[in-house]
Order: sequence, then C-alpha cells, then structure tokens
Amino acid sequence: MSQLSDERIAEFYAQTYDESVPDWPGELDFYQEMAAEVKRQGGTVLEIACGTGRVAIRLAQNGVKVVGLDLSPQMLAVARQKSVGLENMRWVQGDMRSFQLGEAFELVIIPGHAFQNLNTAQDQVACLEGIKRHLRPGGVLVVHLDHQDLSWLA
Repeated sequence: MSQLSDERIAEFYAQTYDESVPDWPGELDFYQEMAAEVKRQGGTVLEIACGTGRVAIRLAQNGVKVVGLDLSPQMLAVARQKSVGLENMRWVQGDMRSFQLGEAFELVIIPGHAFQNLNTAQDQVACLEGIKRHLRPGGVLVVHLDHQDLSWLA
C-alpha cells in the first residue's frame, strides 16, 4: 500500500472508532471511581493508548486532570476536536514503548486491552518501564487485559 492509502485508512479508522468500539459494562464507572481519588488528591491521570479519548474525556469532564498519550495523530486529532473547552485535558503524541513526559502521575490507565497490541515481551517491558518512570510513589497502574475463553476458536 502507498503512504497515502495508509494515511486514508488511519483517518477513516479514527473517524469511525467511537461508533465501532463500545464501552464494556461497568468500565467507565470503574475508571471514574479510580480517578475520583486522584482528583481529591489534586493529581493527574495518564491514559496510555487513549485513541479518540473515549475514556480520558469522560474523566476530564468530571474535573479530573488527564493527559492522553497515543501514537496516532489521526486519533489524537479526533480527541482534540471532541475535547474543545476542557482545560484539564492534554493530548500528547507518543509511543507507549518509549515516551518521556517529564512528569509523574498518581494513576496510569491502559483501557480497551490496548496493552495487548504490544506483541513482544521486549515491547511490553519497555512500556512498563516507561510507566514506572512516570508513576508517583504509591501510584496505581490499571491495565485492561482481554482473556478470551479459547473455546471460541473451535
């Protein structure tokens, strides 16, 4: 495929992501509860692989300071459009395997089983090491992992 085709596909994916990826039952309530404690402490949440801001924006709408990190400029463009006026929301383009933000967070989340896009142990360790550098002492990491029942393959 050409670079132009790849860019068009990425743009289409970003524009249609919200309609094709539903929330999991109880997911947003869980993240809201976790973020409420961070808000009480005056801290900040980092969402890694934030995509179009499906989770991050909702946390920010409740007054939580949030930084969203994603590799895709197309996804971040959609997130920025959706979050106009949210002064407590910041978007950063970066790779979850090698980001350096120069700040620490009370809560780091990776919703939507995005961590499972890292297909090698080396990439997974690099991501976790980066998170460790960005977590305040006593900070919390929440990673959504999808554990399928293998019987669906049959």
